[in-house]
Amino acid sequence: MSKTLKTEIKSLLKERRPNLSDSSLNTYSSLINTVLGKIKSDDNVDDTIHKKDDILKVIENMSNNQSKKTLLSALFILTKE
Repeated sequence: MSKTLKTEIKSLLKERRPNLSDSSLNTYSSLINTVLGKIKSDDNVDDTIHKKDDILKVIENMSNNQSKKTLLSALFILTKE
């Protein structure tokens, strides 16, 4: 994933949740970057985060339940769904 997309994710998170702490912002963006990297999409962030089936497949394969929960929270912020 390019540096531009990582920056775009952080910007979107901050825009949609301005009071999000820096540590939460870093955690959320890191998890989202990991997932988006695994689905290997060339789309922009807004389009990619709506590929629910692909994202859910990646989440199902995650072993850490806390990471799953945190990732779903981050995706909720971005997608508002």
